[in-house]
Parts: sequence; structure tokens; C-alpha cells
Amino acid sequence: MPVEREALGLLLKVLSEHTPGVLEDLNRIGHLARATALAMGMPEAEAERVEIAGRLHDVGKLAIPDSILTKPGPLDGREW
Repeated sequence: MPVEREALGLLLKVLSEHTPGVLEDLNRIGHLARATALAMGMPEAEAERVEIAGRLHDVGKLAIPDSILTKPGPLDGREW
């Protein structure tokens, strides 16, 4: 799992540079996702995967232009 951890760290670094302040939120969501998985009785290995998924749930924002992510109103047909 060292390669996966390294890849996770790299993705989180890129997300953090793209959206300052997001790292704390992603870590919090990952922690809550793991705690929920364990409370549901999932095995530790599965709970770890759930935590990673929680921490990466915003990775798709890297592919969306900032003008769309920060737009205050609804998207128009061209932006969809």
C-alpha cells in the first residue's frame, strides 16, 4: 500500500494547491467516513478504503474550470 499512500498524498497536495483550505475538510470527511464504516461493522481494511474515498471525493474539481466552480448563480446550457 505504500504506492497508494504516495499517490493519495500527491493528489491531496494538488487539491490543496488548487483550493486552499480544502485539505482540512477532506481529512475531516475521511475521518468521519472511516468512523462510520467501522460503526457499521466493516472490516478495518474496508474502512481504510472508505476513508481514502472520503478524502478524495473532491478530486473531480481539478478538471472543472474555476469560473464554473466559483460561479454564484446557476450554470447555463453552455457550462453544463
